[in-house]
Amino acid sequence: LPETNLAFAISATGLEAKETHAFMKEIIKWIIDKYGTQRLEYSVIVYGGSASTQVTFGEIFDSDDELIQAVGSMPRVSGAPSLDKALEAAKDQFESPLIRPNAAKVMRACHYCFELKGIICLNSTSTVLICWCLH
Repeated sequence: LPETNLAFAISATGLEAKETHAFMKEIIKWIIDKYGTQRLEYSVIVYGGSASTQVTFGEIFDSDDELIQAVGSMPRVSGAPSLDKALEAAKDQFESPLIRPNAAKVMRACHYCFELKGIICLNSTSTVLICWCLH
């Protein structure tokens, strides 16, 4: 696994917001548990009407478990999902002086889509933008 700076931006609003938010956090926690922090560094942004960076690149945790606990305690942000605000927060993270400059930069933004009744995820690297849906 190459060194990677991995940013997540998650949003959950609407009728099943609490469950959707918890599900998205579980996915992030699973990734941290599976891949750890040796080769991956994480940033997590929670967004709705505003964006709030809950975990920043360069933030030091005593263990992977401590990072997992931080992700588990992240609050939801209410309001209609503003992907623009999430992308701006991610841009700030990727431009941080604390980021590992030679590591790959990957961002994943996820929010619940009522029309598709699933979670829409945008995966962005410097060369690829992929959209996929979890039902």
